[in-house]
Amino acid sequence: MATGTPPADSAVQQNPSCHGCWDALPLHILDNVKLQLEQSEICDYMPYQPMKNLRLVSRRWCAWATGAITCLILPPAAWDSATTFSDFEYGMGDVSSMLAWNDSGALDDSEVDPGTVSMGLALASFTALKELSFAGRNRTSDDCLRHLGALSSLTKLDLCGCGRVTNEGLTFLGALTRLTHLNLGRCRKIGDSGLGYIAGLPSLAKLNLFGCLGVTDGGLNYLGTITSLTKLSLNNCSAITQEGMVCLARLTSLTYLDLAWCGRISAGAINSLSPLVSLVELNCCGCGQITDSCVRPLAALASLTHLNLSYCPLSDDSVGLLRSLLPALVHIRRDWIPGYACGNYWLSEINSDPWCD
Repeated sequence: MATGTPPADSAVQQNPSCHGCWDALPLHILDNVKLQLEQSEICDYMPYQPMKNLRLVSRRWCAWATGAITCLILPPAAWDSATTFSDFEYGMGDVSSMLAWNDSGALDDSEVDPGTVSMGLALASFTALKELSFAGRNRTSDDCLRHLGALSSLTKLDLCGCGRVTNEGLTFLGALTRLTHLNLGRCRKIGDSGLGYIAGLPSLAKLNLFGCLGVTDGGLNYLGTITSLTKLSLNNCSAITQEGMVCLARLTSLTYLDLAWCGRISAGAINSLSPLVSLVELNCCGCGQITDSCVRPLAALASLTHLNLSYCPLSDDSVGLLRSLLPALVHIRRDWIPGYACGNYWLSEINSDPWCD
């Protein structure tokens, strides 16, 4: 029978204390391992697997992995805002397999007390998080946002479709001073007062309010103070008028503005936007009061390169005039449906000429 040094894995099995040796590795070595794994091919097709595996070595490694994760995308409608402790048990693979991104892993139970815990409280231990998505989790509530203030490194937060989040929930975001991206699309309980709570975020550059029907001109008064904004979507915020547009005129760094289906936007409202000298993309799709009288106000936005006038009752002559008055203009989009009336989403035979050159 052949003799010699047994394989390394056999040595570990024969000497249980080796597990303790692995557990005692300095954390800066684990940081270097993580960096090397991120640069390896395995992250191209199994992005979360390395962190999942490292998390399973020991409780200490699990806690380290939790603190090292920078991006977390929670699966839509998978958990309640309140979850029993068993769902966070050490070594549980189901949770980590549901989380996907090149830096994601499983929730760590080492800092969570037994019993019912808040999802937000569990997430608060992910102290290195820079990007967090609750998108599509329609059972996410204000309570889930309560502990997010501890995530001081967070730069991107996606709450799209979280229909239970209200104005009060946004009060907990005030501590996220590094936040640059905030998606509140289809958060239908968000209104003017909620925008007041996020108006103090000093780094906010991109804000999506698509379908926030409670947002009115009063809310735009708060938005007008967020001078760091470069991209803003008010798509389907149908209550806003010229009065609100006057407030947006303060956002001189704005490069993208989406006013689609804001049916009260008229020539006067567009004229109010003339101070937006950096604006290059404007979406007025479905704004039924954008007529031939809006040509001159639109032409004042001299930096425009992309303009969407789909379902706006402008004549061909007016569109031609716009082309001549806006030298930087690259694309005008004009989709139209015969017999279409603004405010009616019924679609029939479509004649489309998207992004006319």
